Amino acid sequence: MNNKVYGLAILKWTVNKMMSLGGWLSLTYLIIFLFLSHFAPYVMGALILGFFLSLLINVPTNLFSKIMNDKVASILSHLLVLGAFFYAAISFFPLVINEGKKLFSVLSTFAFPKSGEIDNFPSWILDVIDEFSKNISNFGFNLINKLISVTPSLLMSIIVLIVTTVAIGSLKSLMKDNSWKLYPANERDKGVKFLKSFYGEVEKFVHGRFLSATIVGFVIGLATYIAGIPNSLFIAIVAWIGDFIPYLGSIAAGILLAILGFTEKGLMGLIIGLLIALISNQIEMWFLYPKIQSKVLDLHWFIILISSLLFGELFGFIGVLIALPLVIYVINFWEYWVVRIK
Repeated sequence: MNNKVYGLAILKWTVNKMMSLGGWLSLTYLIIFLFLSHFAPYVMGALILGFFLSLLINVPTNLFSKIMNDKVASILSHLLVLGAFFYAAISFFPLVINEGKKLFSVLSTFAFPKSGEIDNFPSWILDVIDEFSKNISNFGFNLINKLISVTPSLLMSIIVLIVTTVAIGSLKSLMKDNSWKLYPANERDKGVKFLKSFYGEVEKFVHGRFLSATIVGFVIGLATYIAGIPNSLFIAIVAWIGDFIPYLGSIAAGILLAILGFTEKGLMGLIIGLLIALISNQIEMWFLYPKIQSKVLDLHWFIILISSLLFGELFGFIGVLIALPLVIYVINFWEYWVVRIK
């Protein structure tokens, strides 16, 4: 019996030496969050996206409040940000479906004629090309039919997301006032300071991404309009939304731009679309991101990319969004509760 008591005492002493109760609680909250994100992805996804959108809405709200009433500024900001997301959602599927049909129709006609200059080609090569063309066409139309079937559910999800965003925005002050209840009395001040530090850095990160994404979206939209590629407003909004996902979002927006350029203006449109995406990506990577985000995150670009890919693999699309906030949380956790330099 005494051995068990001594063993528990030693274990308790070791745990306390490693980290205080507040540190273990902070680690527990992180584990619970990751657990729920993995096993309840849809609910947590709506909450996470709603939280991010509420932070995004704060940016134009702070700007508008300098020239108008705070309530009017908040309403206008909600309309602008949520309206942009809703416009992109209702425009995305019809446009992608129509352009996808054009793209796969063009690809399905890709086959060499069995006469003329390639008469000397073996027949099996021509058969492979014909089969490849048919497979591309079938894959394309199956994909489009799948998009059509899930469109109503996705639109409903967008509506739920908008409602969640408004609700979370109104609950932030309540959560802020009660955050002290998460820590014991002797570490309450440090715990609240830790949470405020984490929230402040995430807020700065989102605000920096908002500015960077707005510039990238404007540049891509303007360049697309000048190049004569249709749907320039839609492309600009998609680029703006996609830019909130470091590196991966700009790649996805570039692919969409290339497809639209190719289906509307052929090979020249494809080249122009790729050039616009490449130039905007380089502007962001070498100018916007170092100037804006370096003030918030002192992280190597490779760590940012790997964390986005890793958490995306573990938690899907939501994992990509929470990757950098989780990195911020871990860094603050280490500084506050492990090495205790703050």
